[in-house]
Amino acid sequence: MVVKDIVKRNIVFISANESIQDAAMLMDDRNIGSLLIRDKGQYVGIITERDIMRKVVAMGKIADVTKVRDIMSPALLTIDINSTLEEAQIMMDKKGIRRLVVTEKDRIVGIITQRDVANSLVYSFARRSVA
Repeated sequence: MVVKDIVKRNIVFISANESIQDAAMLMDDRNIGSLLIRDKGQYVGIITERDIMRKVVAMGKIADVTKVRDIMSPALLTIDINSTLEEAQIMMDKKGIRRLVVTEKDRIVGIITQRDVANSLVYSFARRSVA
């Protein structure tokens, strides 16, 4: 299986100047665990539920005052849409991350998560075992 088979193409993003409270409400509304960050028409980072817990809640910061840019991860780790799921899993394991931004011809087209990859690999293995 390849990344193309499981990529979530509904990219949800927020401005770097928005508050953490706005980011958390957007994640809750969309039932997602991360947002890409846009600034001046470019994707410049990512923020996750875990970032909010560790960098805002645990540090006693105020969510409606703290800005997304203050806690976002500026490095977007990407994988090509035609890469294998095994390659994706290895990259996530090596980097200690749970999400990869998916690109096609150097353009961001979606996100995959560690859970997406694991579930797909288990399903694929189970299908092969039955056959």
